[in-house]
Amino acid sequence: KCTNGYRQKCKDIFLPVIFGVGIETLSKNNNISEGIARQLVNNIYKKFPTAMNWVQTQQDSVKNGVGIDALGRIRSDIDQSYKMRNFCVQSPAATFCLLKLVRLYDKIKPIFFHIHDGFVIGSDLTNLKKNRDIAIATLQSPEPLFSGLKLKVSCSYEL
Repeated sequence: KCTNGYRQKCKDIFLPVIFGVGIETLSKNNNISEGIARQLVNNIYKKFPTAMNWVQTQQDSVKNGVGIDALGRIRSDIDQSYKMRNFCVQSPAATFCLLKLVRLYDKIKPIFFHIHDGFVIGSDLTNLKKNRDIAIATLQSPEPLFSGLKLKVSCSYEL
């Protein structure tokens, strides 16, 4: 079962590798040996070859400091090609989250704020479960702009 601690450790390892962190830095940041860090990186490349090849292709596509993301947005200040890995992942992710924010706003009000991929929604007690179910269905629903992307989300609430 995925606990919050386990999920955080996975994020601490997986996301930096996607964004091009080196083995030495991964080792230091996670207090593990370089041998273990190397194994983790190799496992990620083996388990997710399509994703890892894609980010490498994006990194290699930078020409004269200019990169273009999957949605056609241009960033012209990429002075080091590994920064393209961040741009090519973060730019469409931000667009996706904003699109989902609009979808949520169409169905539930008020939405208090969002931070990255987290949304804080207001609800009275009588509509709490209904609004949670609407939020989950909305966030997990397919988006034509991001064909094939499937998400599993979690929603919690505080009284």
